[in-house]
Amino acid sequence: MHPLQTEFLDTLQKSLSWTEIFKSAPDAIIAFEAENGIVSAWNPAAEALFGHSHAEVLGWVLSDFLVPPRFRDTVRNQLLLPLNNGEDWTTSQTLELVALRKDGAEFPINFSRISAKVQKKWVSFCIARDISELQHSEHQLNDMIDTLTLANAELQRFAHIVAHDLQEPVRTVVSFSQLLQRHLGDALDTQGREFLAFIIGGARRMGEQVRALLSYVLLSDRHTNHIPLDLNTIVGDAVENLRHLIEERNANIDICPLPSVIGDQILLAELFQNLIGNAIKFTPNDRSPLVCILAHRDGGFWSLAVRDEGIGIAPEYHQRIFELFERINPGAIYPGAGVGLTICKRIVELHGGHMWVESEEGHGATFKFTLRDGSKTGGTPEKVRLTS
Repeated sequence: MHPLQTEFLDTLQKSLSWTEIFKSAPDAIIAFEAENGIVSAWNPAAEALFGHSHAEVLGWVLSDFLVPPRFRDTVRNQLLLPLNNGEDWTTSQTLELVALRKDGAEFPINFSRISAKVQKKWVSFCIARDISELQHSEHQLNDMIDTLTLANAELQRFAHIVAHDLQEPVRTVVSFSQLLQRHLGDALDTQGREFLAFIIGGARRMGEQVRALLSYVLLSDRHTNHIPLDLNTIVGDAVENLRHLIEERNANIDICPLPSVIGDQILLAELFQNLIGNAIKFTPNDRSPLVCILAHRDGGFWSLAVRDEGIGIAPEYHQRIFELFERINPGAIYPGAGVGLTICKRIVELHGGHMWVESEEGHGATFKFTLRDGSKTGGTPEKVRLTS
């Protein structure tokens, strides 16, 4: 027998402190004979919980008064089990039922039984706890979850409708502004041409934001197909899609050998395309961008990193940059809708991973994220070897 069990049995038989613990325990404790369920002790907490005094219940059979008749067989089968396992100590499973007070009121309860062999005789203790408040809290929490789920679905539908329906009027504003610009021609003075340019530029930016918002909303509605994928192929496709930008900026893309992961091919290609594109965009024009893509194992996941030598991000913005429409740099210098990183983070979350950034202003940025391992062996790629 474990020393702690022996110590407990000695305390149970000899020590006054056990009696004090029994009397002062906040939970209802009922001692009963293991073989037949006859109550032999009943602490003050049990008196308060059930309404019966200690003197009343002595000699009563536990299952006959503790629960309504419909649960008596359950109590007999669960709490009054035969104890022939050859050990001197056993703990039964926890049981949730409906209990019965002296006045006939029913309430939800949690029962558990601890039994010990004392002087060759089994003694059992039933610990009972009223879980009315717990169940009430659970119901409230479930109701709140249902309300939030419904509200989120409504918000998604609203965002989808707004993003979709706004595209046409935005296109109309741009088209007719351009027609007006061509129609009036030299009739416009410098200020008039400037005003029209502001209208067209603003409408185009709004159109870009609307399209980005629609992409983000559609991301949550999209059915994903998670299968084992070779990231070397995914990243290769992303680089090919950015070929024009890479050549225009004379960018260098160094890629280490990448692993197999579990994911959706289209979404992961969009993830890497956004990150590589951002790394190039946020490198000053006076130098060639360098983007490194690295991988290392992290338990059942792979930790991926897209590192650049661009303008960097101050620590106070490390969380904000993942928020919808959050832009921390001048739009005239670094154009964009402020949705790309929000989409990247959402894609990673849809794959069961998490994403973060490590960066200092002026010293580049490393965007890191985790994806589930897609190999059967869980092997590690060969030693990192950067290639152009």
